[in-house]
Amino acid sequence: MENNKNEKTILDYGDDNLEYVKLWANTYFPDLPPNELNIPEGHDISEYFGESLFIDTFIDRYNDKRSKANFSFSKYMANKELDLLLSQLNLDKTKLWYLLLFMYDFSWGQCKEELNWSYINNQIIKFIQKIEEYFPKGDDTIVDKKINVVLREDKKVICRIDDIKAIHQMAKFCGEGIDSIKYTSSYMVLSKQTSSNGKMAYFFARQMVNFFSIPTLKIKRRKGASVSNIEKEVIMEILKFTQLVSFEKSLTKEYFNALMSKFKNEPITGLNNYYLC
Repeated sequence: MENNKNEKTILDYGDDNLEYVKLWANTYFPDLPPNELNIPEGHDISEYFGESLFIDTFIDRYNDKRSKANFSFSKYMANKELDLLLSQLNLDKTKLWYLLLFMYDFSWGQCKEELNWSYINNQIIKFIQKIEEYFPKGDDTIVDKKINVVLREDKKVICRIDDIKAIHQMAKFCGEGIDSIKYTSSYMVLSKQTSSNGKMAYFFARQMVNFFSIPTLKIKRRKGASVSNIEKEVIMEILKFTQLVSFEKSLTKEYFNALMSKFKNEPITGLNNYYLC
């Protein structure tokens, strides 16, 4: 396996070091044909797949220094443990470096800045429900409690309403108005959701397992296994390098199994803030 001594400052689409990035992106997120519903009879949609748009996105983010993956190439190349593991999988260490950078940036956009659509109506309803704890419907009794509604810009208070009658009226107006709003995209907003490092590590590991599962790599696994012990060690060595996890070397496989088990029932279904389909 040939390893470059220096990390590239600028990437271009034809760079051989992007082989693994292209392989993963084109396998799992290929560019779909303009009208996938009009595929000629007898043909499979995969015949019309194009190059993944994620590849160009990664190259642009890398070249513009916007990637979230800011790690030391020299420290990565000096990892002799990884050399031994990759030799058993017949993988190129430099090409894996760029896959690591891509996977980390992709995982960050999906886990640390996950985008979710929500109806404005839902946020207003939550506001109404909280106020109704103090003002039940049909009850005009003014409660004797010190409550207020605050509008903030970060920590700066822009406006504060502490008149209990005014707050009561706000709840009534919102309740009457919510029924007149139709549930259309015009009343939807995107909000960011941040996951823990552990969940991001799980997502990153999941994508690496997917990479190792690509048939053309010919990674050998025992019959019935979805991931080999060597793959687990590679993934955990990379996760430790990125500092997403910390563990004792002797517990590598156990930590991998625990990580994958802990988050398997917590799907990440939002939009990726950097790599949008």
